[in-house]
Amino acid sequence: MTHRSFPSLSTRLLLVVIAIVTSSCSALRKVESMVPEIPEIVLIGNKSDREVEKGTYDPNTLEANLREDAAIFRFNVRGQNRKVVIQLFPQAAPITVANFQKRIEDGFYNGLAIHRVIPNYLVQMGDPQSRNPEARAAWGSSGVDSMLPAEINRPHGPGAVGMARLGDSANPSRRSSGSQFYVALDNLSKLNGNYTIFGQVIQGFETIQEIAEYPADNNDNPFQRITIKSAKLGRASSHRPEDLAVIKRRTNRKSVNQQPVRQEGMLKRAWRRIW
Repeated sequence: MTHRSFPSLSTRLLLVVIAIVTSSCSALRKVESMVPEIPEIVLIGNKSDREVEKGTYDPNTLEANLREDAAIFRFNVRGQNRKVVIQLFPQAAPITVANFQKRIEDGFYNGLAIHRVIPNYLVQMGDPQSRNPEARAAWGSSGVDSMLPAEINRPHGPGAVGMARLGDSANPSRRSSGSQFYVALDNLSKLNGNYTIFGQVIQGFETIQEIAEYPADNNDNPFQRITIKSAKLGRASSHRPEDLAVIKRRTNRKSVNQQPVRQEGMLKRAWRRIW
């Protein structure tokens, strides 16, 4: 009669620990494959300064129109005409505001599409390539025909409007794009000191939040085309600012910052405790 030899208690405990670690590693790899990259900065492309085209006019020669300190945008959202009013801050960013006003007066933004939406983070637009639906894969990579000097004076709060730019490696002075801009949907303190804020949404913020919830591809480009029907200048004092409750409302759909990142952090902490 043969006798079976059973593992000792310490050996069995070691096997249990190995099984737990193996399972945790497998789950961690699965979660990491699901976690989208969290955008910490706003990029418009990877062109180097050498490749930036010269603009048709020098924005440094423009002067802000102080009597028309609001930009009134109208969007085609699910077949409806929706208005968004942006109060401009010429005192904080005079060159940026003057350039923005000139673009609007020239009808530059009319017909462009929103090319980046991230719930509770931002909505971005202003790429001239977005006028062409067939060039969708390249949306977000142009609009640097006129580079603006950095005018970094204001923080990123809900509804703050800022200019996109090239990354620090190609743009150490943090100059702004001549046309691409974004609307912050939350307090984005990580972006403070990096981008020029030149306006604030004072009406229609809920429209921007709704746009941010549109389904999008891996480049955060919404599948459904959302266009700027028109943009014109006006007076901020003639528009009613949003209620604070609307500004603070968060979208129902999870933002990229609320994806399985929390679970990933838990597994990593468990891994460190085991080792």
